[in-house]
Amino acid sequence: MPKAPLLVVIIETPESLRSQPLLGKFEVDSRFEVVRLPALMLHTNSDVKKNKIDTSLDEFAYFEGRLMSPQEIGCAKSHNLARKFVGESLSGGVILEDDARIENLDLFYKYALDFLEKKQGKLAVLSMNEFRVGGTSGFERKGIQPLLSKPFLALAYALTPLAAKALYEANEPISTVADWPRIRIKYFSLFNPLVRHGDGENLSTIDIQGELNRKGLKPSKKISQLIFITFFSSKPKSISLVRYIEEVYCNRITWHLDSALRRFFKVIFK
Repeated sequence: MPKAPLLVVIIETPESLRSQPLLGKFEVDSRFEVVRLPALMLHTNSDVKKNKIDTSLDEFAYFEGRLMSPQEIGCAKSHNLARKFVGESLSGGVILEDDARIENLDLFYKYALDFLEKKQGKLAVLSMNEFRVGGTSGFERKGIQPLLSKPFLALAYALTPLAAKALYEANEPISTVADWPRIRIKYFSLFNPLVRHGDGENLSTIDIQGELNRKGLKPSKKISQLIFITFFSSKPKSISLVRYIEEVYCNRITWHLDSALRRFFKVIFK
């Protein structure tokens, strides 16, 4: 019995050619069911209100030390719409941003389909893009690595219907960026990424001017968090001690543990 086509949802920038190389990959390939979803492009807070997008951004501002931009809100909402669509499917699928570039379509199909079949009925997400910035070159091992933390970026990821629904519900109203809402879910990453980010000339549609501080907190802010100064000053009432420790300590620790495990695998499987 032939397998049903693999659902692929592409989040497309309106009035842009960014998605053309990606769409060309899937052209006339019956293994895929491609759905093109227009991205929600927001530029001002007035745009957020005009589109009637509910937000709850106090915790994001508290932990990140900055406000979430209208562009980031639009991106998160676009991923939510894609996740809602996948969550209503029978077998799950893959969500791609329009500047995703697939290196090997046959392996892309194989890994995504195998993952969705094996994880059916579970809360599971497979990141198909790079593990970290510049951290995967020369890795020979095939297969996937279970993650203790969250994947790098939400550029290209396969997810089960249960995971898609859970991610959607965790970020409605919008409380954080698209990658990734706070929720108990199992993440995985490919040892060899099959999707890269852009063509080198595609500009970010979220931070066109490079004005956002998206590289992380300033050292002084990090120290204040680590020694609990920020916990006792201007803390939103919704944040408990457990939640604070999880965000400030656990997320950092698991992020570094995943990187250490990746280096360990690279050594022993040479």
